[in-house]
Amino acid sequence: MRLDSCIGAFRFCLGIVAVLLSGACTTTKPSTPISLRQAVGDSSVAYFIRPSNDAVHRWDNPTLEVNGKPIGEMSFATYVALDLTPGSHLVSLKPGPTDSPDWQIGAEIRVDAGKTYYFVFWHQRQPARAPEWVVGLYGVAGHLIYQVLNPPSGKDGVQLEIITRDLAEYSVTGLREIRPSKESGVAR
Repeated sequence: MRLDSCIGAFRFCLGIVAVLLSGACTTTKPSTPISLRQAVGDSSVAYFIRPSNDAVHRWDNPTLEVNGKPIGEMSFATYVALDLTPGSHLVSLKPGPTDSPDWQIGAEIRVDAGKTYYFVFWHQRQPARAPEWVVGLYGVAGHLIYQVLNPPSGKDGVQLEIITRDLAEYSVTGLREIRPSKESGVAR
């Protein structure tokens, strides 16, 4: 066997390995995101999402409260859709007895009639792992380049962030929907 053919075979194998590894650096989600319902009439809809790519304190189950009333546990990879009256609402997470205190947060949101809102609970100390942070993009002359998305901010704790409808549809695909508790008085 000639040395040229061995080198060629080696290069071919390296190329295959490079292609396989580049596929491992992208987030995989189902290709068809689910369709989210929209607000109708005088009510508003608010989605609260705990995404599956939030890698910090996955085992914690903080309780979501709206205006001081418990809605349900925001376990890892869950979401809830709530019908809210227009106006201001106090949204909070309360950690359980064994949960990290990072989940102790509160925020006032304002919703308008006929609009739909999408909120995500996101821990700011995400590990910088390729599957969650890097996406392949085709750049100049068709070369595959990588872009870092949502780089670590240096902040600690959980934040409530508003996201777009497209991102929300992608984020809730494959997640478990939770139902509001009866005590909450909030409709779904």
